[in-house]
Amino acid sequence: MYVLGFVDPGTSSGDFFDEIRKQYERKCREQTRRKLTEEASRPSTSARINADEAARKADEFRRKHAEGLRRRGIAFSLPINHTTSPSYEHYSKQWRTFLQSGESGAIPWPPVKVGDMDDLARFVGKNMVHLRQLQVDWHPDRFFARLPPSIQRTDAMREQVTALSQFFNAAILEFREKSRKTRLE
Repeated sequence: MYVLGFVDPGTSSGDFFDEIRKQYERKCREQTRRKLTEEASRPSTSARINADEAARKADEFRRKHAEGLRRRGIAFSLPINHTTSPSYEHYSKQWRTFLQSGESGAIPWPPVKVGDMDDLARFVGKNMVHLRQLQVDWHPDRFFARLPPSIQRTDAMREQVTALSQFFNAAILEFREKSRKTRLE
């Protein structure tokens, strides 16, 4: 039944549909204001991740990887005062620069003689994480996939990369065996 002149208590105009419209408009304004505030506070998706953030993420990944290796008993436990060989750090920096540049500069080959385990141990500082990273970086499939297209792939290069990969594989097996023997003693 329709009653003329019915006034809803708490409404200013007395027109029910007018009040509903005002509430709807007020909610729309609030939602629009909220969206604009959220968009202003959110970082732009087109902004590039800076080098520090990328380095932080890479360090975090390496730390987690090293932790996993230690849990599986693959990594050596290093003395507290152990410092990484500056030559490995220098090489690692050159390698990252080479990969990031995408240019056909000189390939930064590891400064170790294939087959010389003592030289390799000095180079990586007996750090299994560094050795494992060399093994990953110099796997032939991965190496040639990451190699800039402007660099010519030769048979000699394939042989050298394969030899390095096999050497790093053998070194990891030998270092693991030494690590197991040390833990058993």
